[in-house]
Amino acid sequence: MAVKESELKKGKLTLGADEAKVEFACQATSVMLSPDVTEDGDALEVLCGDSITPRAITAWTLKLTAIQDWEDAKGVIMFAFDHDGESIPFKWQPSETSGTWSGSVQVRAMEIGGEVNVRLTSDAEWPCEGKPSLTPPTPNGAPVKTGA
Repeated sequence: MAVKESELKKGKLTLGADEAKVEFACQATSVMLSPDVTEDGDALEVLCGDSITPRAITAWTLKLTAIQDWEDAKGVIMFAFDHDGESIPFKWQPSETSGTWSGSVQVRAMEIGGEVNVRLTSDAEWPCEGKPSLTPPTPNGAPVKTGA
């Protein structure tokens, strides 16, 4: 099999639902879904010599870095501030030929401000509610048409 490489570019990041949904792809400089696996319990051996392994539990987090835009009432910084602690739907398409991940995240406020006279960014780590779902990419790498 030949090497295949993916690149985050020309993607979409949508937060909210219906009339309240907002596209933030032009503010994001980094977006990722990050799994964190923990084990529940210990391995356990039984008399016959067999053993069972601990149960793996995966928690997902939507991590992003965004250009600060606190002068925009509808920007990502104000969105995070206004919806801090709320469960909000998200859709993320890393590129125009990729699939789309979606689910709900618990929004948390982002840093506002920083050093004087530099481009400001803020990082966010928003826990997903359960495992995100994936709408697979179209065959042959054709651009994915979504309503997001």
